[in-house]
Amino acid sequence: MDPQELIDTRPLVQAIDTYIQGHPELAGLPPKFSIGLDGGGAVGIGLRPAAAWEHRYNEISLSAVLVESPAELPPGVYFRLAIMAQRQVYETDWLIQPSQCLAVIGALAKHYLEYVNQVAPSHPQPRMKHLLQDWGLPYYLQKVNASLPQPLQPLAKGPMPRPTQRGGYLGVHAQRRGSGRVYRGVALPLGQLTAAQLLGLVQLAAEFGNGQLRLTPWQSVILPDIETEQMPLLATHLASLGLSRDGVGHGIVACAGKPGCSSSATQTQIHARQVVDHLQRHLNNLNLDNLVNIHFTGCSKGCAQPSAAEITLLGTQIEQEGSLVEAYYLCLGGISESEGQTYGLPLSADQLPALLTRLLCCYQEQRSSPQRILARLRPSPWHSSPIITVQPPLQHSPPWPVSPPH
Repeated sequence: MDPQELIDTRPLVQAIDTYIQGHPELAGLPPKFSIGLDGGGAVGIGLRPAAAWEHRYNEISLSAVLVESPAELPPGVYFRLAIMAQRQVYETDWLIQPSQCLAVIGALAKHYLEYVNQVAPSHPQPRMKHLLQDWGLPYYLQKVNASLPQPLQPLAKGPMPRPTQRGGYLGVHAQRRGSGRVYRGVALPLGQLTAAQLLGLVQLAAEFGNGQLRLTPWQSVILPDIETEQMPLLATHLASLGLSRDGVGHGIVACAGKPGCSSSATQTQIHARQVVDHLQRHLNNLNLDNLVNIHFTGCSKGCAQPSAAEITLLGTQIEQEGSLVEAYYLCLGGISESEGQTYGLPLSADQLPALLTRLLCCYQEQRSSPQRILARLRPSPWHSSPIITVQPPLQHSPPWPVSPPH
């Protein structure tokens, strides 16, 4: 489908799925164990996207690269292995032929499970980050290589994965040259579909495409193999499903929040929906050059998005007029000290729609940094006002010292 794709990963995905189902002992791996395969095209995972917030992490990551002669390996498509843990990427010097990938993945999973079983009595929830802390990456790879039918030879140099096209999973994009067909990426606000919308998409995929719907890691869906001349009619049908807008709210993500998650301090889904609706009412004609990524998270785990957002809203609670209300710290960047910076005191949830509307307007007009834009939004909700008094939080302190606006 993607004209820049180096290899079709679907047969390998099917082989991995069959392998995992045939090895029930792998159920002992952590619940968030994951494998990522990247075909090297215009849309990619791992660190390939230019925008940091589009990065998607898998504990085992294989990214397609093209080896051209002269080289240490025969020319062709290979997969470069990376190990990812706690939002950190550990590149390796392994280039793996597609025919070897299943054996390598099986060995990586086998020794990961060996570590989990080894430390389980003292550590009930070990993850890849713990394996790397205890074993180190070289020892882990040494054990894996020793168990392979054909051990791999590390390469001192080799091609790196190519960068991606930003937002290539949204909108209309040409497929392979000469096909005369395009694919359409459709944003799903907060990653949600109603039953009627899903059934409608299934019907549109059958009528206009090849019957397939492809989901992306960025909470969108792709309809492939659409004839170019059919796009206006398809757009009309998408509009009737309420899926036509390429609006300003499509960069917003949110975790499950209360009441479904006991770790959450806030009802993130409700608050994010309020912001999306407000932005669509007031800014739907604002043509942002790029989506602005806003991440609602009810706790510091950041489950909805593994990569650092442009703006993160971290849930907490504050006292307002004698009552506890749900509120958010506004973090520029992610929710760790290395990724971002908390800005001011927490904001009650009902302040967010207006503030974010003003922020996005300033972003479009001034192309300024978030810090400078926020400093211009005075009188600001970080200070006492006749309307509302924001007190220091009672719980869920920010993950690092708060910086006042200046």
